[in-house]
Amino acid sequence: MSSEHTLPQAALYVRVSTQEQATEGYSIQAQLERLRAYCTARGWQVAREYVDPGYSGAKLDRPAIQRLISDIRHAASSMDVVVVFKLDRLSRSQKDTLFLIEDVFLKNQVNFISMNESFDTTTPYGVAMIGILSAFAQLERENIKLRTQMGLEERAKEGYWRGGGHPPIGYRYDPATGILQVNPDEAIQIQTIFDLFVNKQKSLRQIASQMTRQYPDRAGTYASSSDIAQILKRKTYLGYVPWKGQLYPGRHEPLISVQIFSRAQQLLSQTSSKSMSHRSFLLTGLVWCGHCGARYYAMGAYRGSKRLPCAERTLIHTYTCYSRAKTSPKMVRDPHCKNKNWPITDLETIIWSACCSLHWQSFDLPQPETTPTSLQIQKRLSEIRQQSAHLLDLYQMQPMDEIAARLERLQHEKKRLTKFLRQAPSASASSHGFLDNTRIVSVLKQADFQQKQHILRILIDHIVLQDDAIHIFWNF
Repeated sequence: MSSEHTLPQAALYVRVSTQEQATEGYSIQAQLERLRAYCTARGWQVAREYVDPGYSGAKLDRPAIQRLISDIRHAASSMDVVVVFKLDRLSRSQKDTLFLIEDVFLKNQVNFISMNESFDTTTPYGVAMIGILSAFAQLERENIKLRTQMGLEERAKEGYWRGGGHPPIGYRYDPATGILQVNPDEAIQIQTIFDLFVNKQKSLRQIASQMTRQYPDRAGTYASSSDIAQILKRKTYLGYVPWKGQLYPGRHEPLISVQIFSRAQQLLSQTSSKSMSHRSFLLTGLVWCGHCGARYYAMGAYRGSKRLPCAERTLIHTYTCYSRAKTSPKMVRDPHCKNKNWPITDLETIIWSACCSLHWQSFDLPQPETTPTSLQIQKRLSEIRQQSAHLLDLYQMQPMDEIAARLERLQHEKKRLTKFLRQAPSASASSHGFLDNTRIVSVLKQADFQQKQHILRILIDHIVLQDDAIHIFWNF
């Protein structure tokens, strides 16, 4: 104990959760009275009291314990010992308990005493027993957690809502009965969403936009297509209580009929499949606007009378300038841009045909760093022809990306060598060229979608669209 005070200075720490105070009698006042009497009997002066009412011992994010830690570390108040009623008042976590005792208290020459267990860190026995008891405190916490989870599962099985947090939109939670009660105003909103989707056949984006305008105070709830989709999938509206991936018949009133809900799930499945099939496009990231400099992107739009449901209209996909579409403000370069929209199939066919029509002998590549002899060049050309032919055969049997880089390197080397042979008087005519164009085009026509994407990104740097003109900027 410090010799700077006439009496040793003690800091009292007390904590209680609402449940413990109600069932176990560990009230704040009861703990303080016992601790004050204990300090008086030991001849200690109570320098400061730290109180955390209604806080769990599972974590250290409690106001009073944080002040205690700060005061000890910064010597804000001179104290010799921290006293608690029971060890689990300090913490129910073994890790946190040992952290406080070893890294905060003892490290700053402050002892620790748990009155109920008669543990005192001034003795080796006390330090050892505190470690043992903190392990049991954590075990009890895990048991409490397990009992709580089991209790919540039993509530769900009996049709009661779990309580806590926010109930689903359309309901309010009645803690007296444990049952969800219908919120009339919100229930109308949920029913409107299902009606718009199932009967009016509005898209998720259209529903989100309409609901946000109609209910601006709930803008965050209806802000996006995914928000609307989550509402449409929620089986609570059928009268079920979900818990841990299971559904149990609830005691609350359903908001949506089984027929409407089932139809909504069918439409959601169709929407998801359609979205997946058009998620990736051949020229994504390669196309730019020749008027404003913005990117082009693939988008879908329904064509036909707006009085018809979406299912009866035609869905058209086009490559569209971001500035013209204005779907993403940060991508807009000129809000007045009117550059042409290109049907996806048309533009992709034109670009792929241009790739298949390339004259593979005309690549203009850099000079090699050293000039080999004509004999060496012809020998290397023969090797490259054999390797390239082998790789070309593999294009039809293996994934494109596994061999594309190797074939590209051979192609570059071949072009450099043939350029020197053209300039050399003794060059053999038979050594000119890389691969037969007919064979190249045959392989390209058999490529699948992923292979085509890979080839295009090897050959093309970018594409510029300007009205009806298409400008391809190659990588060679």
